[in-house]
Amino acid sequence: MTTGAAPVRQLDPADAEELRRTAEEILAAAGTSAASPYLLARVAESAAALPATVRHQLRPVDTDDGLFVLRGLHVDDPELGPTPAGWAAAGDSGAVHDIVLLLLATVMGNPIAWEGQQGGRFVHNIVPAPGRETEQTGAGSTVLLSPHTEDAFHPGRAHLLMLSCMRNRDRIATTAASIRNVRLDAADIELLSRPLLPILPDDAYTEARNFDGGPPPAVPTLHRTDDGLTLRFDPAYTPWTTRPTPNGPPTDAWSANSPASRAPCAWNRARCSSWTTTWSYMAGCPSGPVTTAPTAGSSVPPSVSPRAVHAPWPRRRSAVTVRPPSKPTPDDSPHRMTARSSPRTDMTDSTAAAGPRSTSAGPRSVPTGPGPLSGDPRSIPAGPDSPSAGSRSIPAGPGFPSADPRSIPADHRTLRILTTSDLAGLGITHADVVATVEGAYRTLAAGGSDNPRKLTVQPADGHSVAYAMLGRDGSRDVVAVKTSYKHGLDKDRGSQHYYTTLTLYDDVTGLPVAMMDCGRIGSLRTPAASALLARECAPPGARSALVIGTGTQGRLALPFLLTTLPGLERLMLYGSHPDGIAAVREELRAHFPDRDVELVTGLRAAAADADVVVATAGGHTTAAVEAGWLRPGALSVLVGHGLAPSTLHRADRVVATSEAQMKVTGTDMADAAGRFPAVDAEFPAVLAGTATGRGTARERVFAYNSGLVVTDIALGHRFAQLALDQGLGTRVALWQ
Repeated sequence: MTTGAAPVRQLDPADAEELRRTAEEILAAAGTSAASPYLLARVAESAAALPATVRHQLRPVDTDDGLFVLRGLHVDDPELGPTPAGWAAAGDSGAVHDIVLLLLATVMGNPIAWEGQQGGRFVHNIVPAPGRETEQTGAGSTVLLSPHTEDAFHPGRAHLLMLSCMRNRDRIATTAASIRNVRLDAADIELLSRPLLPILPDDAYTEARNFDGGPPPAVPTLHRTDDGLTLRFDPAYTPWTTRPTPNGPPTDAWSANSPASRAPCAWNRARCSSWTTTWSYMAGCPSGPVTTAPTAGSSVPPSVSPRAVHAPWPRRRSAVTVRPPSKPTPDDSPHRMTARSSPRTDMTDSTAAAGPRSTSAGPRSVPTGPGPLSGDPRSIPAGPDSPSAGSRSIPAGPGFPSADPRSIPADHRTLRILTTSDLAGLGITHADVVATVEGAYRTLAAGGSDNPRKLTVQPADGHSVAYAMLGRDGSRDVVAVKTSYKHGLDKDRGSQHYYTTLTLYDDVTGLPVAMMDCGRIGSLRTPAASALLARECAPPGARSALVIGTGTQGRLALPFLLTTLPGLERLMLYGSHPDGIAAVREELRAHFPDRDVELVTGLRAAAADADVVVATAGGHTTAAVEAGWLRPGALSVLVGHGLAPSTLHRADRVVATSEAQMKVTGTDMADAAGRFPAVDAEFPAVLAGTATGRGTARERVFAYNSGLVVTDIALGHRFAQLALDQGLGTRVALWQ
C-alpha cells in the first residue's frame, strides 16, 4: 500500500472572500447557522450563483486516492473564542464558517443530517469533551480512534464527507487509507465479502443504540462495485464474538479488544494495511485545507474515486456529509475505512472531503444526500427499505426495518407512571427540545401525523376549563391522549388548580408506553414553538426582543429565543411580580450567564423598540400592546395574554400553529362580531417550506402559538426514553 501527500486544490482569494461574504449575508438574514427551511433555501439559492471557478474546485474527486484538500478558506481564530467543552456549547461561534461549508456541500450534492446526532445539525461540532476522553467518538481525546468507515452501521450513510479544520495548534493529523491500495489475494477478498458480523451504532447515536428491533444484520466488510472494491468497517462497534477463518466458517471466540496478532486472518491483514500505512499530509498552514472525499460504504458514481485522506483534527471539526446528485450504486459501495486520531487539539482552517473506499482517522461529520438541496433539512431514514432522504427528520436507526429506535419496554398488563418528580430532574437542552418540536411539526406538515381539533368543556360561569387532545406521531408510531384541566379561573393564581396528563401507546406493538404528568412537557414545548416562530418569522437581522409576563412561559421565553436567534442583543421584560422577574433573570443567567434582561415600565415605548414581542402574561393582566405601537417589520407572538386584538386584525401577515385551534382557544382576539381574519399560513407548512412566514422585511407579522398535541407526543416520548434510561417510573398493574 502506498502513501503520499493528499491532492490540494487552492481557492482563489477572491473566491474565498465571495464565499465568506455570501455566508455573512445568509447569517444576517437567518440569525443562526442552525438548519431551517429559510436558511437552507438561501444556501441553495446562493450556491447556485457561485462563480464557475469555485464550482471547478469542487468538481468530483479525480485522482486514484479518492479525496482532495481545498485550501484558502478564511477562519478568524479570535472570533471563534475558546474551544468549547462540548458540541452543544459551541453554539454559533463558527456560524459563518458553518454556512460556508453548507455552500460548498450544496455545490457537490445535498447535505443531510441525523436527528439523533448533535440535535440534527448539518455541520457537526467535533470537540474534546471532559468526561468522555476514552470514547471512540468525536468527543474522545486520550485514545487513538480505531480505523473505521463513517457511519458504517447505517445503510443510508452519506457519499461524501467534508472535514473542516478550525484549529490544530498541536498539528494532530487524521489518517485515511484506501482499500484499493491494499494487497489482498482472492481468498482474502472472498472471506471479507461474506456477511459474517454486524456493525452497531457508535456512542454518538444514543437512540439508535437503544433500538430494540431485533438482532442487527451481519454485513460484508468488502463489496465490489463497477469501479472497484469498497469497504464497510468499524471494529470498535463490531461485536466480534466469533473469529472468521480464511478457509472455513467462524470458529473460536475472539474479543474485539484482543491484539491483532492473535487473529492472523484476512480481517487483520486488511485492518493493519489500512491502519499502518497512512497519508503523510498534514495541514498546518494559515490557509489550511478543506478535504473532500466519498465516504466509506456510500454510493458513489464511477466518476468519483474514493480514497485515503490524512487530514488534521479540529478544535471543532466542522463536518458536513453530502450525497452527490448522481445515479446510486449498491449500498455497500465505499472504499474507505477511518482510523481516527485523538481530538486533543484544534484544527486549522482546512476542509477535507473523502470518499467511500478509504478508512480515515477523522471526526464524525454531517452527510449529504442525493439531489439539489431543497428548502427543508433532510435526514437519513433509518431502515434499509427507505434509502432515500426524507422531507422530515427521522431518528437514525442501525439499519433495521423500523425508523424509530424503540427502547421503552412495555407489556399488556401494566402501565408505567412517570410523576412530576420523575421528570423534573431529567436533563435536556434547549436545542434538543427545539429540534424535537420542529420534527413534530415537519412530520405533521408532511402528512405523517394526525392532530385532530381539541375538545373543550367549560361551564357557563367560566370558573374552569378542560381540554382533551388525541393525536398520532407518524415518525415514532406513537398514539397519545392528553388531558388538561384548570380550576379557579375566576380566582388569583395562588388559588388555581391545574392538572395535565399524557398517555402514550406504541402503535406498532400495541402496548402502552407510559402515562406522565405533562406539565414540564407543555412548559417546554410552548417556548420552543415560540422560538421557532421567531426564527422563521422575525424580521431579518432581528436584534431586540420584548417578553410580556413573568410566569412559566415568561421565565422560559428568553433562553429559547436566544437558542434560535443568538443574534438578539437587547432583551426586554415587562412584568409586575417581583418573584417572577427574579425567576426570569435567574433562568436566563443559568443558561446564558453573560446575558441580562432589561426591565421596562413603559410598554408602548418598549414595544416600539422590539423586533420580536412574545406575550405570555396571564388572563388578569392589563397589558395590551396595540398594533399601532409596533415598529414596521415587527413580529408579535401570542402565547397567553398581552396583545390587543388589533395586533391580529391589522397585521400584514397572520401565522398560526393551527387556525382551527386559534378559533377555539383565542376567542378573546376575535372582533365584536366574533370573527377572525384569515390565517395566511399555518406554521407546520412554514417549517416545511410550503408556506411563507414572512413576505417582506417591513410587514408586521402576528403569530398565534397554541400547543399542538403532536408536539406534546414527540417531547413526551423523548422524556419517556430519558426517564427509562435512568430507571425512573413506577409500573402499575392497571389491567391485571
